[in-house]
This record gives sequence, structure tokens and C-alpha cells, in this order.
Amino acid sequence: MSVLGLIVVSCLQDKTISNHTNQGLRPTDPRRDLGAIADLIELCFQESMDEDGIRYLRQLRQSARMGWLTGWMPLFFEEGMPYGASGYVWFENHRLIGNLSLFPFSVKGRQCWLVANVAVHPDYRGRGIATQLTRQALEAAGNQGIASVWLQVRIDNLPAFHLYQKLGFEEKTRRTTWIAASGALPQLQNGDYVLEKRQSSGWTEQKAWLERLYPAEYAWHLPVRWVLLQPGLPGAINRFLEFSYPRHWTVRSAAGLLGVLTWMPSSGYRDHLLLAAPSAIDEQAILALLIYSRRQLPHHRKLTLNIPAGFAENPLKAAGFSVEQTLSWMEFRISTGF
Repeated sequence: MSVLGLIVVSCLQDKTISNHTNQGLRPTDPRRDLGAIADLIELCFQESMDEDGIRYLRQLRQSARMGWLTGWMPLFFEEGMPYGASGYVWFENHRLIGNLSLFPFSVKGRQCWLVANVAVHPDYRGRGIATQLTRQALEAAGNQGIASVWLQVRIDNLPAFHLYQKLGFEEKTRRTTWIAASGALPQLQNGDYVLEKRQSSGWTEQKAWLERLYPAEYAWHLPVRWVLLQPGLPGAINRFLEFSYPRHWTVRSAAGLLGVLTWMPSSGYRDHLLLAAPSAIDEQAILALLIYSRRQLPHHRKLTLNIPAGFAENPLKAAGFSVEQTLSWMEFRISTGF
């Protein structure tokens, strides 16, 4: 389970549900629920937990140890609550056995919520608890004027996929996360292609390709930031101020630019790659670009690349990448749902 490194800016409170009951459904209480939420998530997702997930659980438990102080964090810190502190939980016999986390984000001025960490203890599954948690989140979104609610579900998790469809979610896209496999890189055969660092003259095409492959609705959690990616003095100033220095490589032929690969360093355990290319790609050119770029990067850093499902599959596999997961992005539009 890969966890997004995002922060909840407010703690959800729903006056229609008692905030103090330890039986049934209620809003998450960050002062006392975070430790139990971490335990439940670990139990339900331990087989697919990656290093990001492990670090996220560690942060949840650290927040849980702060106890009552966690509930006061929004009053004193601009970044607000730790991720996972907003949402709903389900109790049975004073035991937390169900969870749904919510965090807000904005796309083109539209306020949205993302549903995450929907988990039910194995002993209590099949009772409709996940359904009731999700329905409550949708009702709360409608009451608070949220434009739409999003979630991500693995395409191989068919029971969950069909559940969300029945609740009114519509699949909008599928995106695949690739990771760079360890081991020796394939032999670079660049043929008639020119491989080099990005020139500022290619920015217009790169930006247009990035906007198509990383639309705001599906890339708000990725490091696609124009102020850092753009060439020239404005980009240099922003990179200096944020101490973030991406690197770009291009592949071109006599006919023009064929692709750009960007390396975005991170403070996490793996760095991000951004691939920009036209819809009809030259597979050999993209393969040469991937291999060439990987040879320029630190070998000890793990690499990940998020891209629309099915795009550039052959060159990615040939360049030593493997699929980590493919997620279906599903949306519930409040205006049509209520």
C-alpha cells in the first residue's frame, strides 16, 4: 500500500453523529483513535505494505502518542492534522474495527475529498460496514458543499470496485505506478536518436505532453509543479528558493523532439520520474531515453513513475521497470449523487 504524503487541514466533525460513542459509527477522534487506526490498517494491508506505508503508520502512531495535544494542533499549526485524522470509524464492543479516512484537496478551484484507508477487521467483514462508512462520508460531503469525492482502488480488487460502483462512483481513469527494478540496465542502442540534457526550446512541447499525461484531477499528489519544471530565470529562482533541483533529459530525431524524462528528487525513500511524450510514441526512442536517463541517476535511489495505464508499457518493461500497481480512479459527483 502506497500512502500519499499529504496533510489533512481540518478535523471532520459531523453533528448528526455522537462524537463520544464507542458503539457503531462515529467521526474519527484524533485524540484517541489514531493508534487503533494504525493497527487496523496494518492488519488489513500488511501483505501489500511498502516503505511509504510503514512510514505512514509510524507517523500515525507518533501522533497517537501525543494524545490530547493532537486535537489542538489545527489551532496552532497551519499544516493542521496528521493525515488519517479526519474521517469515520466503526466500533464494536469498544473496539475499533472499521475505518475510512478523508482528506481534502482542490482541483481548478473545486473542493474535493479523497477517500482512503477503507478497512474492516477480517472478523467483521460481510456486514456492510464499509458501505455504511462510505455512505456517511458522501452524506457529509454533500452537507459541507464538497464538489466531488474521489477514491482509488486496485483493479484486481473486484469486490471493492463493484461496491463503489453500486454506491454511485464512476471510473474516470486508470493509472499505473511503475518501479525501476534492480539489476544491470539493458544495453543502450540510441541508433539515430540524439540523447541530451533538455534545452529550453523544448519546454512548450514538454509542458503540453505533461498536461495531457498528468491532468490536475489525477496528478495533484505528484510533483508536477510548473514553477520548478520551467526553464529560464523564473524556474531557476523557484528551484533555488525551494532547494529542489529536477533534472531533464530529451530524445530527439531529425524530425524533432520525441520525449522528455524528468527526475524529481524527494526526501522519501524513492524519487519520482515524469515522462512527457506524444500520444503516438516512438517506442525505441522512449526506450533509449529511459536507459540513458537511468544511467545518469544515483544507483542507490529507488525510482517510481506514475503514468496512464497502458502508456509506454513496452519500453518501460524493456528498460527494467516493473508494475507496482494499477489503480482505478473513481469519482462521486455530489451534484448528481444527491
